[in-house]
Amino acid sequence: MSLDQLEERFWRCVRSKAVPDSLDTWLMGEPSLNAARRLGIYHHAYYARQIGVLGEVFLRVRAVIGPVEFANVAREYLNFYPSRTPVIERIGGRFPAFLSQTSHGNRKGLTDLARLERARLDALLSPDSARSLSLDELATTPPARTRLLPHPAARLLRLSRRALALWHGAMDTAETGNTYVLVSRPVCEVLQREFDQENGRALERSYAGEPLAEIFGEFSGVDAIEKASRALTNFLRVGAWAGLEVDPC
Repeated sequence: MSLDQLEERFWRCVRSKAVPDSLDTWLMGEPSLNAARRLGIYHHAYYARQIGVLGEVFLRVRAVIGPVEFANVAREYLNFYPSRTPVIERIGGRFPAFLSQTSHGNRKGLTDLARLERARLDALLSPDSARSLSLDELATTPPARTRLLPHPAARLLRLSRRALALWHGAMDTAETGNTYVLVSRPVCEVLQREFDQENGRALERSYAGEPLAEIFGEFSGVDAIEKASRALTNFLRVGAWAGLEVDPC
């Protein structure tokens, strides 16, 4: 029986109140290392592993605040949000929000940096799209009745520019303002693309379920049609959408 299976069996017994009075009657031990100590070693090793995984997922956050302080924050996070998922990489689902409530939440760009790193992991672990979408298919649909379906691995974020600077290793950046970043995985590789306000708002409206005609009404100026066409091509190239639906009337 593996250690994971052993732990699962142990907690199943705890929930059913079937754990014997003495662990030594249930788990094998030895004179120098009884059952309770053996289980304790495994428990602390797994706890350390979770902290290590958080450090791998939020690698740049760890670099910004330092490994020792990151371990302290990770430990507090795990105490507050114990793992409830069989996929250990997903234990940091609430970490960006938790980070914002700590003393590090006042550091500009840090929470957004955590959101970006979390989105990259989500994109990697999300399911593949059941289908693809092409320009030829879009050309045959009525724009006023066509809604685009997000790719399951796509995540659109509105981030501070400072967060992007931290992502690229610029610790003392003076960047200000916000920008849109799409994290996606059209095939195998996780992509990360920054978009200006027009493009970002158009993509945001598409994810809100607005029709194609209204989405590209976001573009203005004498070259609005050209900009909308270029944006559509770019969005398809990076895997923003994975299909469409057309209202019957």
